[in-house]
Amino acid sequence: MKAYNWRFFHSDSLQQLLIAYCCILLSTAFLQGCAAPIRKPVPEELVKTVQLLELDSIRSFIEPGETLHLNFFSGSLGPVLEKYSQSGNVLTLLALSGGGDSGAYGAGFLNGWTAAGNRPQFDIVTGISTGALMSPFAFLGSGSDEQLKAVYTGISAKNIYEVRGLREMMAIRDAIANSSPLAQLLEKYVTIETIKQIGMEHKKGRRLFVGSTHLDSGRLVVWDMGAIALSGHPEAPQLFRDIMLASASIPIAFPPVYISIEEEGKRYDEMHVDGGLINQVFGIETLAHLMSKRKETVGTIKARVYMIRNSEITTSYQQVPKRIIAIAGRTVDIMINSQSIGDIFRNYVVARSAGVEFFLTGIPDDFEKESPEAFDTGYMNALFEVGYKKGNSTDQWETAPPGLQEIMTTQ
Repeated sequence: MKAYNWRFFHSDSLQQLLIAYCCILLSTAFLQGCAAPIRKPVPEELVKTVQLLELDSIRSFIEPGETLHLNFFSGSLGPVLEKYSQSGNVLTLLALSGGGDSGAYGAGFLNGWTAAGNRPQFDIVTGISTGALMSPFAFLGSGSDEQLKAVYTGISAKNIYEVRGLREMMAIRDAIANSSPLAQLLEKYVTIETIKQIGMEHKKGRRLFVGSTHLDSGRLVVWDMGAIALSGHPEAPQLFRDIMLASASIPIAFPPVYISIEEEGKRYDEMHVDGGLINQVFGIETLAHLMSKRKETVGTIKARVYMIRNSEITTSYQQVPKRIIAIAGRTVDIMINSQSIGDIFRNYVVARSAGVEFFLTGIPDDFEKESPEAFDTGYMNALFEVGYKKGNSTDQWETAPPGLQEIMTTQ
């Protein structure tokens, strides 16, 4: 299994910096009573009701066991579902997973899929973490393939983050590095014109969703990016990019994205981080649920979902050095991969029960190239080529998670 988030900590210099930071932080806690930088979080009773930029229906908190978020999706996806009701045409959803720099696989696959000549125009695109970074380009289609390729093959770690000095780390205390280079990269590639194009596609009835983790509430927040783009609000482009940055902001490594809120004349801030903390992929379950409900009253909709997993789908063997950072990193990798496998299996079962066709791809198990550090250019280029060949092949997809197809067939 290729390391996901924790490859960031694998270099000796960063490990030494992290250990030094922790030691100083502990010393400071004893001497100064844990004084910390101050923020103004949104009060709990206002979390779900505050509006950003005075815009309605641009996001929803996903509450486990509750269905309130379905009202949001029903409103947003209603025109899409209506378009396909009894039409005979196939509704398509593309779900892009997390995976850090391994997003190069998905970028390569999409480019290869275009070359294969059978890539559809997706009605719905969802993205988490690195999937959020590639989602606008995937949404706009093959015309954005070159930008997508450039983002994942022409960059290195210096284009993503800058490691903070100990003094800066102690003063700010929310991350080991700052992500200002990634913010600048987003500004370069996710232009005002790009955002306008997404808004126009939203107006035509297509949908783009990105997920981030609202750290105070511990909830996944799903953002309707097309609605934000179409709003025309002067601050909408910055919010659009902030959401993308937040969805890819690995906690501890990168700082949270603080989104400013004004409510009843008071200023607050929301703290958003990597959406992959909660889900590695999303959207399929909600679509299947809404389709099932409409089937009872309107009729059957034909739908097909494509899931690009920007990592290996199964956990592979890896020898772990006798070092605390290595043990911690491997532990987190296993936790994330187990969560990902659970997401894949759950979405497959839900899609199948709703009559939705399911297609899955992920990094092949025989890809062996190792990365010396996060966002290594050589690693990403090699992975892009693997994705490209897979996307341009005759066996692009699996129709079930590994092992499950055999189980379902024998029942």
